[in-house]
Amino acid sequence: AQSDIRREGSFAITSALSVSALVGGLMWAVEGPGIRLPAIVVILVTPVVLVGDVLRYIAIAEGRPQIAARWDGVWFVGSAALLGAAWLHLPVATTVYLLGGWAVLALIVLAGMLFAVRVAPRLGQYRDWIADGWQGRLRDGAESGLMQTTLFALLLFVAVLVSPGVVATLLGAAALL
Repeated sequence: AQSDIRREGSFAITSALSVSALVGGLMWAVEGPGIRLPAIVVILVTPVVLVGDVLRYIAIAEGRPQIAARWDGVWFVGSAALLGAAWLHLPVATTVYLLGGWAVLALIVLAGMLFAVRVAPRLGQYRDWIADGWQGRLRDGAESGLMQTTLFALLLFVAVLVSPGVVATLLGAAALL
């Protein structure tokens, strides 16, 4: 039912924000006072990207895939422009500017998704929600983590055998697709 999708989605947004804060805090703690601007941008924008992803899944589950497709299209065009700037070695294609462009793009997509989907984080009954289905979420998270670890190992293998440039090209192509 639509109300169940929105309820699950609101708890998923809360989880995305919580995990982002935890990981960002760990990054900050590990790096300490020497943390650099690119890491700060990643820490600040990660929750924006994750919440946008949750909103995308909510829209699709509600039977409104056109919303997800529209904002995925915006993400695609922006990502293609950033990748093009990097490939062309434009003066703005520095790490900080590319991350800044990514941040602006993420904020635009999040704003559009929030306006269209209108689901917010939910704290009430969050503990009950966690306790109710933690086994399934743990299983799904472990499966996703294993897939990402396998991808990392594969890309590391390609980087060692071929070159890091090939890995960067593969990741850029995957981001566009």
